[in-house]
This record gives sequence, C-alpha cells and structure tokens, in this order.
Amino acid sequence: MIGTSISKMEVSDRDLLIDFAQSRSEDAFRTLVDRHLPMVFGVALRVTACASLAEEVAQSTFAKLAHHANGVDKGIVIGGWLYNTARNAALTSARSERRRRECETLSTEMNPNELDHPLVVEHLEEAMSQLKEDDRCAIVLRYFEDRNLREIGRELGISEDAARMRVNRALSKLKNSFGKLGVTGTAAWFASAIPCGASTTLPAGLSASIISSALASGIAVGSAAAVVTETATSTMGALIKIKTATVILAAAAITGTATYVAKDDQLEDLRKDLNSLNERRSQLESKLANAAAKTKMRDAQIMRQKLDNDDLHRLRGEVDRLNRLQAAMNSVQLRTTSSMVKLSH
Repeated sequence: MIGTSISKMEVSDRDLLIDFAQSRSEDAFRTLVDRHLPMVFGVALRVTACASLAEEVAQSTFAKLAHHANGVDKGIVIGGWLYNTARNAALTSARSERRRRECETLSTEMNPNELDHPLVVEHLEEAMSQLKEDDRCAIVLRYFEDRNLREIGRELGISEDAARMRVNRALSKLKNSFGKLGVTGTAAWFASAIPCGASTTLPAGLSASIISSALASGIAVGSAAAVVTETATSTMGALIKIKTATVILAAAAITGTATYVAKDDQLEDLRKDLNSLNERRSQLESKLANAAAKTKMRDAQIMRQKLDNDDLHRLRGEVDRLNRLQAAMNSVQLRTTSSMVKLSH
C-alpha cells in the first residue's frame, strides 16, 4: 500500500496502478480517476459532441483500466493509454448517427472554454492522431492534464529538462500537423488554444460512479450469477402474476360499464389477487435488498476473483427491471382498488 505520508501528487501513475492491481486499493484507483477523468471526459466530449456518450466512454475507459490493471505494459504511459482508449471508444460511439441525434442539448452541454478556439477543437483529435506515441503522451500530460514538467518527467521516466524538450518538440510537431489541416498559428497560440482537462466541467457523480463500477468488477462470478438467476426467476414469476391480474382487471373494466354484475366470489378473487401481488412485491423488495447487500460485499471478494464485465451489466439490467416491475405492480394495485370500488357499487 502507498504510504499516506507521501503526497498523492508525488506518486507516479504506474505506482498507483501497481498498488491497485496488487491490493485493489480504492484510494489508489480514486487518485488515478481524479487525475485523468477531466482529460478522458474532455476528449470523449470533443469526439462524440454528446455529454451522455462522453460519460459512457469515460465509464468504459476506466473499467478497462481496472480490468487490465495487471496487463498494462510497464513501458506504457498511463495518461497516454487512457487518452488512446477513450479516443478510440469515442470514435466508435460517434459513428452511430442515431445515437448522436439523441443528444439534443449539445450547445448547453459543451464546455464554454472549449469554444474559444473552434478550429483547434474541431481538428485537434485528427492532428493528435498524426503524432508519434511519445509526442502524443507529452501533449496529453502537459496540456490536456495541465501537469508540470517535474510530473511529466516522472511519468515519462526522464529528467525535468528532458521533459521540457520533449514537450516543446511535441508542440512543434502538433503545430505542423495543424498546418497540414489548414489551421495556422504560432506555437504559443496553439499551446493556449488546446483545451485543458482541468477546465472541463464534469457531470455530477461521474467520478464516484466510475470508481464504484470499476471496484465492483471484482465480485465473484458465481455470486453475481446466483443473484442474476435469483432475480430473473423472481421477475418471471411476478410478470406471470401481473399478466393474470391484468387480464382480470381488463375484463372488469371493459364490461363493468355495461352488463357486468359483480358477485361476492369475484370480489373475493380480486382481493386475493391484490393480496398476492402485495405479498409478491414484498418478496421482490426483500430480494432486491439482498442483491444490494451482496453487492456491498464486493470489497472482501475483490482480492480473490474478477467478474466479467458483461455479468455486471446483466445484473444492473435485472435491478432496473425489478424497479420497473415494482412500478408496474403499484399501477396494477391502483387499478385493482379502483375496480373493486366500482364493483362494490
């Protein structure tokens, strides 16, 4: 574990990743997220032009970092790896025009600071793609993440003076890349025009959500599968019950305004259905609470196993369906009560 007496800013990204990989340290991973999230979200926002897609890209980028913490090559600069991963994921998302059209509030979601130099923002990622990896990493660290030369040297494994030379060389090459795209200016102007991640306004709760999701990826596969199976079985049974009750209520609603005559045994059946639905809802709420409790146990299980990311998404989908199911049952209960009142009259 990294000592608390050492300033977090003095610990390299590589050491933080090693700490996380070996001990699943939440503090180490949180520090990585805090350092790089503005840059990751910023590049995703520039490429996708959609805040909701940028959030998804940021989530998936850090999830990959957590999942592959042991497999990231020692020679790779973490900031550069995150930039490349986020950019590639954002490009994939941006290719879907249907999803792009869903983002109707683009003008209010874009960071105002990024609109000061629209030509630079428009061509930035294309110009960055023309740089070699070491030059791209230098630009990411110095300008996208606003790191000082001492920190850059630490991450690149070079001296502070060498870091200064690397950054200047990379900026010159980036200027040349822009020139090929028809955007001209001095090196100093380009340096001031590059969007800084530190100025990016992050969506509320995004950092906490990323950390929680990444750490949750360590839940045992068997435990997650058991929860999914349990909740899926409960959901199917409840759906069958809801459909049965819905048919009964629909019949009452259709014929109740005409010639339908309520009998005591029919009223009793409706009451039983309502009681059964309430009981079923209680059971589902209990199972949902159990699923939440099992999720909280992930920290103890993280040390031993990893969960395939797809299993986690399926579990979240089941929880979402349970929430929708509860809402549906509440609606059925209201209609049942209304029908009982009509029938009693």
